[in-house]
Amino acid sequence: MNNRSNTMKFSKLTLALLLVLASTGSTYAIDYYLRAEAVNKVMPDGSMIPMWGYALDPDAVQETGQVIVPGPTLVVPPNDPNLTIHLKNRLDVATSVIIPALPQAMTPQRFPAGDPDYPNRIRSLTHETPPGNAAPVPYSWTNVRPGSFMYHSGTHIAVQVQMGLYGPATRNAVDGAYSADSDFDNEVLLFYSEIDPIAHARIASGNYGPGEIMTSTIEYKPEFFLVNGNPYSLGDTPIPAGQVGQTTLLRLFNAGIETHVAQLQNLRGLLLADDGWPDNYPTDQYTFVLPAGKTKDVLLNPATEGIVPVYDRRLRLTNANASPGGLISLLEIAAAPPAVGENNNEVQTAPRNVPELATLAQYWLQNCQGCPADVNEDNIVNFIDFALMNNLNESPPEE
Repeated sequence: MNNRSNTMKFSKLTLALLLVLASTGSTYAIDYYLRAEAVNKVMPDGSMIPMWGYALDPDAVQETGQVIVPGPTLVVPPNDPNLTIHLKNRLDVATSVIIPALPQAMTPQRFPAGDPDYPNRIRSLTHETPPGNAAPVPYSWTNVRPGSFMYHSGTHIAVQVQMGLYGPATRNAVDGAYSADSDFDNEVLLFYSEIDPIAHARIASGNYGPGEIMTSTIEYKPEFFLVNGNPYSLGDTPIPAGQVGQTTLLRLFNAGIETHVAQLQNLRGLLLADDGWPDNYPTDQYTFVLPAGKTKDVLLNPATEGIVPVYDRRLRLTNANASPGGLISLLEIAAAPPAVGENNNEVQTAPRNVPELATLAQYWLQNCQGCPADVNEDNIVNFIDFALMNNLNESPPEE
């Protein structure tokens, strides 16, 4: 095994250790530094679409993050329900951030009474971040409940959300997605959005609004339909979604204006929650209706390996009238690995509890640099790998 591979696997173990230790230590507020900026996106037909997106920067000063659409996934840790987004604005217009499904103290901003086009009308649902601001503007939420949420611009929403100012935010309970009954091994996010190329071009060139060529989104006609920022193209790599015998949490988001219906082919799922609100009676189904701005959480328990297509039942399956394309995703279910032990006959033991896992991971960091963290080679470093370390007699010695 080369040094690069060893380093990558060791880095995964380091990250896993930090997650374990975070679950047992003190609580700290989570802060993210986002930057709103213009970006161009190339479609499968070669066309260049002007968009606005978010970059995740390391702090309030550096601007080194890559602008992406949708924006980066903001994870609120289980042991701390507080979230603050610090926003920089590199657009030519004011912007802001809201999370519609979460309570937030808002200060709506209005156009002046004498504005010729929008007198006294609300332009932002909360305080704004002006163009070119030096100090990031904070947006805070407390008591973030477990669930899947969508953050997006709260300013001129019909324009700025369409241009790409949106992204996913998630938080898990300590013992599962929402409780011990919704524990999972793997997680997959499918984030739907749409592009009207004409609207994007008019907005980017300043030809949108009263008296301009395009006055509103009433004539909205999307031509590209995106999953996780890209429309499907023939030959796209399937998304790893765990293996037989494991539970996968499927998080669904719709940032588009249209309603979409995610349909699983040859697989059913248990609908856990809508917009971060757990369902009183989770239902077993294979289609999931996603109106504009909706999020849903679904538990999958695949019994067979293979490829599971997920597509829009409303058939938004084209890229500017070319097929196949649009809202198609391929989930890849791997085969269950053989049990670990002599002659492969011993059953894997359950993962240890969190304090024991923290001790085990700390031992590996100190004594086994370069050891593979992904013991079961499922491309995921989690508690199962720590348990397998123990089965492989790699655990710390008895004291």
